[in-house]
Amino acid sequence: MPPVSLYSRASTHRAVHEITKAVKLVFASATVSLDGQADIQWPANGKVISAQICNELNIEGNLFIAKHFYDIGQGPSQLTPVNNYQNLHAELQHAIEGTHFLKKFYEHAEQLNQEVSKGFCFVEARLAKEIHDIDINEYPSKASGLGPDDVDDDTYNCGAYWLIEPCRNIAVKKWTGTMSHRLSGFGQEDKTLSAFVHFVWHYTNSSVVLADLQSTLIIGEQSGHTIHELFDYMTHTYEGNSGVGDHGEEGLQLPIVKHKNMQFVAAPSKHGNESKEEEGKIPDGVDDD
Repeated sequence: MPPVSLYSRASTHRAVHEITKAVKLVFASATVSLDGQADIQWPANGKVISAQICNELNIEGNLFIAKHFYDIGQGPSQLTPVNNYQNLHAELQHAIEGTHFLKKFYEHAEQLNQEVSKGFCFVEARLAKEIHDIDINEYPSKASGLGPDDVDDDTYNCGAYWLIEPCRNIAVKKWTGTMSHRLSGFGQEDKTLSAFVHFVWHYTNSSVVLADLQSTLIIGEQSGHTIHELFDYMTHTYEGNSGVGDHGEEGLQLPIVKHKNMQFVAAPSKHGNESKEEEGKIPDGVDDD
């Protein structure tokens, strides 16, 4: 189950809005290695940002949505602040690594002189923590669902954490499912996204499968054109611990079965090994056989 917003509109959940209230937030910093791994750190003296909650999250006049997990399949009562932090951390990793994968995909398509749709990007997300001073009657926001006893300042991941993203269009396009990777369309965007999923599979030595891909339309900052912003996607990995929806090796077998007769983009591995598949064209569609 993806995270939902209690500060603004959510794509899969009718949000319960909190009345106008001031909150203080501090943001994590994130650096990305050459192979796309994200290193997320909390600065010792991070800048505290003041924000207002009123339907959307208003930070210095800009509107955002703030998302957290309230149920990961075991019921809301079983989700702890630490669980919420761990899953939001995984969501941020996904957003950062997705951007890296897409950049490498576009570079590789250009090297092959293959025409692909440039109409995709991944959401720019940030991880934030509410700052409170119980001594002066500052408490976690009502939207967080936490009380004073739920917050432990001595435990870095036990508090009111949020994934902050720009406000988005509420119309969501579903491209793939959690355990179904078949794209129903045959246009350039569908072909491109299908090729991208396969590229990532090869690029990671068949160790990562992108799943549950969905997007909303935004205006691209560089192109000025309408593009699809991908968000809240899931991954399948051998370890099965990359976040909510990771089905481990069962999920990794799906592309091998469903696309065994396709020509792949022969992606160089991020580990320096060449793909075992013969270099071919961008796949035209998804083979069910």
